[in-house]
Order: sequence, then C-alpha cells, then structure tokens
Amino acid sequence: MNSTNKDARELPVRRLLEYLTKLMAQWRCENKKFIKHNGMDPIQFCSFYNKKDYLMKTWEILVNPIPDESIWVVPREVMENMVLPPKGKRGTGRPRKKRCKLASEMNNNNNTLACKRCRTS
Repeated sequence: MNSTNKDARELPVRRLLEYLTKLMAQWRCENKKFIKHNGMDPIQFCSFYNKKDYLMKTWEILVNPIPDESIWVVPREVMENMVLPPKGKRGTGRPRKKRCKLASEMNNNNNTLACKRCRTS
C-alpha cells in the first residue's frame, strides 16, 4: 500500500482521501471478482470483528452516558492540581521525508566522496 500511494502523499488532504477511497474501492472490486471466480466463500476472508454477531456482542453491555458536568463530584485535591501542557516543543516546518541513516549504513562504500575528475577519494 505504501508504494502505491507514495505519489499521492503530496496531494492536499481532500484529494488524498478521494484517491485513497478510489484505490480501496478498486482493490475491493478486484478481490471480490477473484474470490467469486475461484468459487470461494467471501465470508471466510472477513475478520470476525466485522461480522454481525460480534458487533451485537459489543453492544450487549449497557453503556451509561456521562452525566452533565454540573453534577460531577470532584474531590478537592483533584480540583487543586494544576494541569499544564507538556514542555517539549515540536520542530518547525514539515517533517523530513527520508529517515536518518544509521552509522553502519554511512560507512558503506557507496557513500564515500570522490573527485569527479579522477574518481579518487
């Protein structure tokens, strides 16, 4: 998948999502045709998380909504704690695309500098 959408990463978000949606639909269609053509059961390729009975089990347990904030009982020591954002700062600009190479990769002979005329280092 990463090699397929490599060029699309440069697109604006909306066009990127449209591209990925189209790509997933195409992938699904191709696999669906393959499964039907070979007489296989499509259900065997679905994760059990996506099946109806598993979804129904998810909602068997009663989920209580959070009450209104005005009726919360918050201990005093919790109210007195000051919560601050993290101290770390994120670098400015866009993150680099290529990863930093390891020292073992830098010692490779392909990365040695050489004179353009005489090809000696």
